[in-house]
Amino acid sequence: MDFRVIKIVNTNTIQVSPRWSWQGEAGSLVSIVGFREVNEAQTKTFIINKLTTLLLDKLVELKNPISPVTIVDNDKNLSASVYLNSINISVYFPELKIPA
Repeated sequence: MDFRVIKIVNTNTIQVSPRWSWQGEAGSLVSIVGFREVNEAQTKTFIINKLTTLLLDKLVELKNPISPVTIVDNDKNLSASVYLNSINISVYFPELKIPA
């Protein structure tokens, strides 16, 4: 199922529509697997702008969800890999990868 990205929340979280549904849970927030939140102001702005250009108002696929679903700002947050045109978006963001 495809989801439209309606908001870039931060450097590792997006909001999608329609709401996702997984294992009896439903929500609109998605934490991008393998990404980390960036707090340094200049880098954060760069990443959010890059995510906005790449994803905002685009259709994405959510794959390989990870338990547990968490609650953030009264919405449920699912960790999943995000794919745009069948490509895992992490390839566009080597600066955000969490070292193995």
